Amino acid sequence: MAKKDDNALYLIKIQLSNVTPTVWRRIVVPRSINLADFNKVLIIAMGWSATHLSAFEDKKGIWYSVKNDWFDDDEDGDFLADDEKNAQDFILSQVLHINEPKLKQYYDFGDDWKHTITLEDDKYTPEKPLPCPIVCLAGKNACPLEDIGGAWGYQEFKKAIQGKEYDRAYEFDKEFLENFADFDPKEFDIQSTNQQLSELHDDLYKVQKKAKIISFKKPM
Repeated sequence: MAKKDDNALYLIKIQLSNVTPTVWRRIVVPRSINLADFNKVLIIAMGWSATHLSAFEDKKGIWYSVKNDWFDDDEDGDFLADDEKNAQDFILSQVLHINEPKLKQYYDFGDDWKHTITLEDDKYTPEKPLPCPIVCLAGKNACPLEDIGGAWGYQEFKKAIQGKEYDRAYEFDKEFLENFADFDPKEFDIQSTNQQLSELHDDLYKVQKKAKIISFKKPM
């Protein structure tokens, strides 16, 4: 039997660690969303490609790994280490709640991107109707390029495209820098992000009619 507040909404802030200026998103999700599905929300909200492995870590140091079909063909949890949990077996409110309002998420264990997930409101009530129960309300700055060498490689890449001196240990060849010369570290397209989140919601909950995307104010 479903609990009374299973449909309650969480207001969450996601912040990427070790990158300046800060890359962050503020999102709304149902508290009862599957943890593996929440990972899909985070990937879209931040702007990643989902082509690398992901995992969550709670305050107690317990890891919840996300099955990724790019790497894992099994359906029986064989992709898990002995001390890991399957993210598919948990809902968000089991690992993120008022008593434990922070959660870590790791993406791409080569570049080692780390996100801090903070629960800002466990019973969020929007002032106006939302276009969808899964939505991004605000955010700032672009998602880094993938396979760039992690947070430090990304910082050096930004120097390189600006024509500044950078650490030559990061081998950015001329053609690569020319291809990404117009990359804007400050760009974040919230409308496109919300269109993708709406489509994800429809897919997860088998909604036939697409929700309309509304405009949001610029983040303060």
